[in-house]
Amino acid sequence: MSRRVLVLIVGLVTTLLAGCMGPVLPPIASFTACPDGSGNNLDMQFSSTSQTSGGHYLVFFRWDFGDGTVIEDYYGWVTHRYLEAGTYTVTLTVTDDRGVKATAEESVVVSQVVGLAGVVFSAGYPARAIGEISNSSDLFLYSVTLKVKFYDQDGVRVGETYVEVTSIDPGERVRFVAEAPEGVGAIASATAFVQSFAVACAGGPIPVPVDVGK
Repeated sequence: MSRRVLVLIVGLVTTLLAGCMGPVLPPIASFTACPDGSGNNLDMQFSSTSQTSGGHYLVFFRWDFGDGTVIEDYYGWVTHRYLEAGTYTVTLTVTDDRGVKATAEESVVVSQVVGLAGVVFSAGYPARAIGEISNSSDLFLYSVTLKVKFYDQDGVRVGETYVEVTSIDPGERVRFVAEAPEGVGAIASATAFVQSFAVACAGGPIPVPVDVGK
């Protein structure tokens, strides 16, 4: 077989294989962000919605939260606590089983979601704590759970109770009343805290791919 024929055969086989296998398609990186109300801090929940080409899978996720914190792991779901409110540039880099990477970047606003104000104590029977919850975000709140603590005249906690308020629209203010448990004796004061909240994120932000490559 002549060298020219061999070259033609090799070229034909290469062309056929390329046609069958197709081009190497990189992953598409994307994620959503949502306030995490389980601790009522400046916690954000990030979920990867990234994809890669058929027959392959994502094996590694690198999260840069824009505040100097970076997490590298094998799971596409993380919760991060920010120390201050503000706007942070969050970057997700994903790697698939071929070692091909893709990156997405999004500006994420971190702020207090639930406000609590005007809490006063009523010494009637039963004793009550009365106040106002506000939805400080542009997201719908499914529910807010308050923890109310009651104290005697010496400042000793003598009881506590929980109150749940549901369906709070963005910007809405809702009054709450929390009654002291029965049989706790004389009560002189009360304090209220936001224990947790559940918020509707509507899919979170849409990230913009900024880099693709190996």
